[in-house]
Amino acid sequence: MIKHRNVAQGEGGNAVALTLLGLAVAILAGVVVLYFIGRSKPEPIYTPSIADEEVLEQSTTQTTNPREGWRSYEDGTYGFSIEFPQGWVIATGTLSTGEPVFSVYQAVGTGTDMVYSPLEDVSHVSVYPYGAATKGIHDLTKASKVIIEIPQAFAKDYVLESGRPWATEAFFEVHPEGWGENGFVFARTVIEEEEVIYYHDDKEVSESLFDPQSGDRLEHTGFIDQNVRSVEEEILRSFRFLDADGVVVEDLLEETNTLEMIESPARDEIVQSPLLVKGKVYAVQYQGNDVQLSLETEDGEVLTEMSVVSFDDWDTQEYIPFEVSLVFDATTATSGKLILKNTYTGTGDNEVIVPILFENQVF
Repeated sequence: MIKHRNVAQGEGGNAVALTLLGLAVAILAGVVVLYFIGRSKPEPIYTPSIADEEVLEQSTTQTTNPREGWRSYEDGTYGFSIEFPQGWVIATGTLSTGEPVFSVYQAVGTGTDMVYSPLEDVSHVSVYPYGAATKGIHDLTKASKVIIEIPQAFAKDYVLESGRPWATEAFFEVHPEGWGENGFVFARTVIEEEEVIYYHDDKEVSESLFDPQSGDRLEHTGFIDQNVRSVEEEILRSFRFLDADGVVVEDLLEETNTLEMIESPARDEIVQSPLLVKGKVYAVQYQGNDVQLSLETEDGEVLTEMSVVSFDDWDTQEYIPFEVSLVFDATTATSGKLILKNTYTGTGDNEVIVPILFENQVF
């Protein structure tokens, strides 16, 4: 009996201990739950004030100068300026054919100044006041989105098969004194893992059968360093013409004796019939006399011609616009030219020539 009672008393003591322990655990659990409920309490929603909105608007509308800290190069002989960033240099010289050239490129630490032709496979931006050969470049082209801030400037891109530009040519309908008629600015980025595909009538052919004169085309595949390309585009945007005092020329028409100009189509633009031609002529030089516009093939075949009739009276001393539509028969020629010429005796043989490509040409 005693033994049994002692066991019963031990069991009762254990029961009390277990009850107290359970109570302690429950209290601790409650504290923990209350702690995490407090921690998970939603943060107050912040509503910006009017002052905050004004600051936000200012920060989004502020623009930074993409050429801040860049160097500027000015040339008095050919009347231009161009900017480039740290780590880039400019070299001057002549091509193997004798034309002057100014090349901007990334410094390589060799200490040797180099100038480049458009055909050399080097990333560079070069100025060619008298032009340079580009006939070795037969890639697809399209109108460029790079805006050259010169009123009579146009630009076209050479593009990869993917459509991404790898080179840009900027040319000018009106040149400053000292430039040749074929002067231009050219930016080229190296194509990595380059592969060239040749096409004849949309069929792939070997290089030995490739003939661009018959309308064949080629395409480049590969990729470029987009950072280098972006810098080169900004260098192109920085290009300006300068007058004799080093002041930026705002309108070349006021600085030259140009009597007429074609504003559209652009140089090397692909055209078809009917072709809308826009331009302007200096009325006081003509006084109602004939201003002839003709469209010819590269071989000199005249496809169509007509006299330009202005929208305005000739009794003015301003440049006045014209807009005409040229209708012509289809041609197998791949390239041609628009010629705007005056026939007023005493003004000389003033004429403007704009090279164009016909729609069956795919460059």
